[in-house]
Amino acid sequence: MVPSKNMPLKLVLDILTNIWYNIRVGMVPPKNQGGSYMGKRYAYYQPNKKDIKDEVGDCQIRALCKALGLTWVEAFDLTVPICRELQTYTIFGGDLKRTRGAMETLGFKYTGISNKKGSKRPTVEEFAKAHPTGTYIASVAHHVVAVVDGKYYDTWDCGYKSLYGFYEKTEGR
Repeated sequence: MVPSKNMPLKLVLDILTNIWYNIRVGMVPPKNQGGSYMGKRYAYYQPNKKDIKDEVGDCQIRALCKALGLTWVEAFDLTVPICRELQTYTIFGGDLKRTRGAMETLGFKYTGISNKKGSKRPTVEEFAKAHPTGTYIASVAHHVVAVVDGKYYDTWDCGYKSLYGFYEKTEGR
């Protein structure tokens, strides 16, 4: 949509803000049929066959599916005993120490991202670009996402989100 002189000022500002944001994060119109943007490292990924509208809040299961090469049901079943032991509904819930322990049992090692004064946390997009090989689960605000060999896989493009830390796959499962 292009702003015109008959549009309300707020709508024009919203349009210009969206254009500015898309330029800033490097988004351009889709170039290939894979759903990713030219120059972007995002790939649409939905292993939950029953979530046809991408409405289920199951990011932790999706991330484990991609990182471990499992089906959605296999990843869910894998987390049930861990969640039972931790007495939480997700292995990424509760305190960080318990989450790290749960992820270590699955073969992942945690690395936190420091946020020193004057520094900026890397985004998911920047992290994926800096890690062209390897398997990771990146932790951002209220969300986790799989990063595999330089691409991040999710039902939506979370590339602009800032990393709090990441789990690196260190051993086979």
